[in-house]
Amino acid sequence: MGVHAWSGAEFQQYCMAVLSRRYARANPHAFQTVPDKDQGDLGMEAFSHDGAAYQCYVAEEPLSVTKLYEKQRDKMSTDLNKLLVKKDDVANLLGSSKLKKYVFLVPRFDSKKLVLHANNKVNDVLSWNLPFIHSEFRIVIETLDNYQTESREINELPLPLISVEPLGPEETQVWSGGNMTLFDTAKSKISAVTDSPTIATAIVETLLKQYLEGENALQRLKEVAPDNYQNVLSARSNKESLLVIEHPPSSLSSPTSLPAIMDELSANFSRENPNFNKTLSDRLAWASIGDWLMRCPMDFGAP
Repeated sequence: MGVHAWSGAEFQQYCMAVLSRRYARANPHAFQTVPDKDQGDLGMEAFSHDGAAYQCYVAEEPLSVTKLYEKQRDKMSTDLNKLLVKKDDVANLLGSSKLKKYVFLVPRFDSKKLVLHANNKVNDVLSWNLPFIHSEFRIVIETLDNYQTESREINELPLPLISVEPLGPEETQVWSGGNMTLFDTAKSKISAVTDSPTIATAIVETLLKQYLEGENALQRLKEVAPDNYQNVLSARSNKESLLVIEHPPSSLSSPTSLPAIMDELSANFSRENPNFNKTLSDRLAWASIGDWLMRCPMDFGAP
């Protein structure tokens, strides 16, 4: 399996997807994710009731073998230490479960030193005499190569029919009437680089239609194909975070610049979701652009 250029959030989401799929088949209802938005994390992003904790980590590449090892070593040590520092919180979280395995899940590791470090940390953890640590506690370093079956299932998942349902003018008018601030934000941006008010209005109305149809399709994805839904959110978020670098306002002089961005994002959606057809990927990409124009992550420079 090749090494994908993961972002931290993207890798975590994908790891949770493959782990959820494995447990759903092998040990249903035994897998628990651990959100970290409330008072930080506890050294794990998920655990299972059969005694495994999971921590995902991706270092920012490119890195040499030595630098990658050092970053992974330090991350492992930091997160394992949280088991001691936050032992009361961890104990409450795990309940009656005892950790027998701590799985450190990374895109790649190239140094046996990391395995040696993990073995040394086992001795440290056992020496803490924590009530939720099993006497046979071990640390395992894994990559997605250990989850090829689950990855293949996700990537080859037959997509239920997601049709992009066309909306009539009445529906777009109702939405714009209830969201005038967002509508006006997009219109002011388009008008600033368009000579004709009539053309500007037509462009905004077309984008709004694409946005609403795409969001409807995205909601349908959430219901019938949650893995694909998460892939779309991740790809959209990654693209948005790079807009100011890849497409600064100075490079966007008119609405004719938008199709190129749409093509890039649509290709990202299709690459991460091989079961998407082009119509769906394109519509989701246009919906993203409409969203960015209304919420302000995207703007045009002077014509």
